[in-house]
Amino acid sequence: MQENKDYELTPTENDHWDIRILTGDYIETVFSFGAIKVEDESLRYNAAVASHQLGDDWDPDADLDWHKTTGAILYDVLERTLGDDENTDNGLTGKRQEHPSQTVL
Repeated sequence: MQENKDYELTPTENDHWDIRILTGDYIETVFSFGAIKVEDESLRYNAAVASHQLGDDWDPDADLDWHKTTGAILYDVLERTLGDDENTDNGLTGKRQEHPSQTVL
């Protein structure tokens, strides 16, 4: 997954970013990451869906492909953010910064 190709970061009023999916099965789905933590050598996270066009029967908690998609997006965000030498001191604050490509959610 790539920012501004497969998904985009959208600022919210509460100093965080929502993510809108631009391609694939979940196009136009908007969500945000909640708690992100390392547990038993695994990365655990919550993804709260704000809006979607997948019908009333869709259950994101039971949808394995949804978890793969959000995991791929999270991986891309973390890789870009933590892999940037100029941005190594920002920590995992969850605060919105000047440029979305320098934000950890």
